[in-house]
Amino acid sequence: MKKTLILPVLMSILVLATITAVSATPAICGDGIKASSEKCDDGNLINGDGCSADCKIEGDCGNGIINLEEECDDGNIENGDGCSKQCKIEGGNAGSIWTTTNQCGTEQQDVNKYDVGENVYINGANFAPGIYEWAIKGLPGGASCDPDEVIATGTYIVDSTGAFCFNAYTVKEGDCKEYKVSFDGKQDNYNVVPEFGTTVGILTALGAVGTFFLVRRK
Repeated sequence: MKKTLILPVLMSILVLATITAVSATPAICGDGIKASSEKCDDGNLINGDGCSADCKIEGDCGNGIINLEEECDDGNIENGDGCSKQCKIEGGNAGSIWTTTNQCGTEQQDVNKYDVGENVYINGANFAPGIYEWAIKGLPGGASCDPDEVIATGTYIVDSTGAFCFNAYTVKEGDCKEYKVSFDGKQDNYNVVPEFGTTVGILTALGAVGTFFLVRRK
């Protein structure tokens, strides 16, 4: 009777010892198996591919926030789930953006010229749900009055519809010429008409007409 009880007890102890030994096995970075102590494990020990040689996430990719250099960020750096380990949309990004004045509008209402005091609305469609970074930046050199300067920036949450619209910026005095709107790698440019540009244009035209009649009278 005692022998019959001893055998199952010994087997239970053996199984428990095996489980304990497996649990105590240290994580091996680079084996492609993500352990609880690792932030990532892509099966190699190469830096610069999103997962470092010590199995830590490199850069911002994998933090769940889509920055301007990323097309997506699903909170991990695994391929095959729609967002690659380089935070690029697998299969391509079908999203598009456009700007409108003072209110939301369709892509056919894309506006590229603004006056001081008008609001720049950023519209978009066909984006994957997530948190995206956006920015408005003056073009370099003499193409803008704010060359290479980011005049507005922020983040925006796109819901399951994939469409969005928000008031991003109010054109200020001193803004002029061309600016670039960026949202998840998608871009749209707009121009700012100088504060007195319209008035000067009208006065110039009137002056030309006056000169014409003066010449005719002579």
